[in-house]
Formats: sequence, structure tokens, C-alpha cells
Amino acid sequence: MHSAAGWRRQHEITKRNDNERLKCWAFIDETDTWLGQGETEKASQALTGALAISLPPTDIGTHLDRTRSTAVTRCREGRDEEAVRAADEVFHTLRRSPPTGYQWAEDFAAVVEVYLDLLGRGGAYADANRAILE
Repeated sequence: MHSAAGWRRQHEITKRNDNERLKCWAFIDETDTWLGQGETEKASQALTGALAISLPPTDIGTHLDRTRSTAVTRCREGRDEEAVRAADEVFHTLRRSPPTGYQWAEDFAAVVEVYLDLLGRGGAYADANRAILE
């Protein structure tokens, strides 16, 4: 299924079922789709929807996926400190509890890309925090 069709369908299902986790997944998938299309503003709007949803503390996977999406979106927006804060949370959580599924490995790779993007782009934040980012 095409990714946009998938998250649109998820949004439809959540309206009928009022499932918060599925609603969060739909917003995360929507965010990732917009990021993949270079539509940062639309990604940020979808991410706002995902961040508004309360997750149970036991749902680590959804939390990490949402936090990874936050890191990438904030990086694209030039909100470097927020991007690093989110990337660090994912990175350190996964280091403490090594991933067992493919999606967590993808989350790990995405936040490393955030660090590399910030270093490559440079700027005040990256220059001041180069040692930490490297």
C-alpha cells in the first residue's frame, strides 16, 4: 500500500474506533511521508498531532518512533537543539535496550543521520556542540 494511502486509511479507522495508538501511528506515518517528500511544514503539522497523543509508559516502541520522527522533523526545520534532544533520547534508550526488531534499527539509523546532517550543515549550534555531536 502506498504510504499516503496507508496513513489516510489509518486516520479513517481511528475516527471509527477511537484508538489512540493507531491515531499516533497514523500521524507518525503521515509525518514520515511528508518528510520523504520534502514537505517539512506539513510534516511538522502532522507531528503536532502525534505529540498531542498520550501514550502509556509501556508503549516504548511508539514513543521511540514518535521521538525519532520529532528529531528528523526538528532537524529539517532548523530547530537544532530540539532535534538533538529528541535524537539523544532515541539513541540512549536504544543503547540501554538493544533493538530486537527492524523498526528500532531504523530509528537508530535515522537519529545518527540527524547528527550527521547537523554536522554537515554547520551553524551556531553544531559549531558550539561539535564534540558532542561527533
